[in-house]
Amino acid sequence: MRKFFFLPALLVIVITAYSGGSDKPGSKSSNCSDTTAFVMSQKFVRRALKAPSTAEFPYMSDDGVMVSKQGNCRFTVHGYVDAQNGFGAQIRTRYMVDVSADAAGKSWSSSNLTLF
Repeated sequence: MRKFFFLPALLVIVITAYSGGSDKPGSKSSNCSDTTAFVMSQKFVRRALKAPSTAEFPYMSDDGVMVSKQGNCRFTVHGYVDAQNGFGAQIRTRYMVDVSADAAGKSWSSSNLTLF
């Protein structure tokens, strides 16, 4: 009786494991999505903070967050971060940054980072 339960469970696991996306270098993946751009913008903003370990970012769907696609894997991200300043006070800082990825979407860079 256990064999009858084990085989379907094993079949589901195998199908799930092989049904993932393509890992071929030439295939387009979600590396160039607005979600990835938002996450990468956080990395660049963290570098500019006095206390990066205290940074708390909103969700992409929250008010005050906007990601605009500017072209082929180029985005402008507007958002905010709550983090400690040099005096230890938790403050909200708004930011805008342009982020872009290479053709494969594996290496990201930023420009025009503005904290206000």
